[in-house]
Amino acid sequence: YWIEYKHCDELALASYNAGLGNAKKWAPRDLNGPVVDNINFKVTREYVPSVMARYRMYLRNGMK
Repeated sequence: YWIEYKHCDELALASYNAGLGNAKKWAPRDLNGPVVDNINFKVTREYVPSVMARYRMYLRNGMK
């Protein structure tokens, strides 16, 4: 659903955590715009960067 966005992974995580309807509200107008800044649910605002940080760590360590 979010493939055209630069931060599609963040939007997918937000959708999973808070629902598609909420994620649609948080999607940036600019396809390259930030996502986390738009999230107004504290739990989701913390969840998305946390998962993304672990994902980047796994990629750095050669785990895919």
